[in-house]
Amino acid sequence: MKTARGTMGCWLVALSAIGGCQTSTNAGDSGPRVDSGPIPQPVVVTLSGAADLGCVGSATLPAGTDPVSGTLHIYEFLSMAPITANSVDVFSDNVVTDACDAPHCQTYATDSSGDLALTLTTGSWFAYRLAPSGQTAPVLAFNQPWLTAPGELDVPGFSPGTISEVGMLFNRTFQATTLGSMSGRAVDCAGAPLTNVLARVFVGDTEVVTGPLADQTSARITGLEGTAPTRNGFTGQSGNFVGANIPPSDDCHVETWAVTSEGAAPTLIGCAEAHVVVGGITLSIVGGLRSDYAPGSRCAIAAAAAGH
Repeated sequence: MKTARGTMGCWLVALSAIGGCQTSTNAGDSGPRVDSGPIPQPVVVTLSGAADLGCVGSATLPAGTDPVSGTLHIYEFLSMAPITANSVDVFSDNVVTDACDAPHCQTYATDSSGDLALTLTTGSWFAYRLAPSGQTAPVLAFNQPWLTAPGELDVPGFSPGTISEVGMLFNRTFQATTLGSMSGRAVDCAGAPLTNVLARVFVGDTEVVTGPLADQTSARITGLEGTAPTRNGFTGQSGNFVGANIPPSDDCHVETWAVTSEGAAPTLIGCAEAHVVVGGITLSIVGGLRSDYAPGSRCAIAAAAAGH
């Protein structure tokens, strides 16, 4: 019996297949621009619901104390077929590195059911890297909460065909040979999804900005409502967002911004760092802004600029 669902689950069908990215330092142009701090366009919606933001600025990386053993089940996102005999690197410290070296990383292979046995500390966050194969494109996943009791955690892979099919939902063509994509979910301090949040994706200190809808090879960053992009770009009830045709880099991060009360200025409420790989998908949950980012990291800088 499955006792937990992966953080991306079936609610992220519109994940990542979208098209090309331009580089520009002019805020009015499509493509990335140099970050100038506050959100460049007016934010006209207020954070929806009774969100728990009490941890913003003081949250820390979850770290359990006791080990718990379970099964990591890896399946293809649309077909739901198990991804078998596939190499998976698991990073117990939630930090993806080029090499998979002990003690913080171990390489596994899924069995004929798409499963692997895994033991991590209870409730801690981990990362995994799914190697590309005939069954899946490369997947990097960060901020994945491990089980709190023995059971099974389901996490997805994405075939190239799935990526191409998803692209049609956004009127985009995924530039799989040169660019990558990123998607995730904005959550509050209790893990509940956040509605009316703006996700901003950065490569270095340059923000990736949505291009014209008519340009099927342009980038697109948007929130989701079900499987469709929201009209205003903010997250829908699921808290999901997608960013596609992101330049590949080990220096990427997502910032989540929201208006927390009527008439207030937009506020930085969350940040997560990640990598983006060519032809691949990066998955991440973005929770409350933390106080323990690595000194000098992109999220540490963003938190300090926001007064935390």
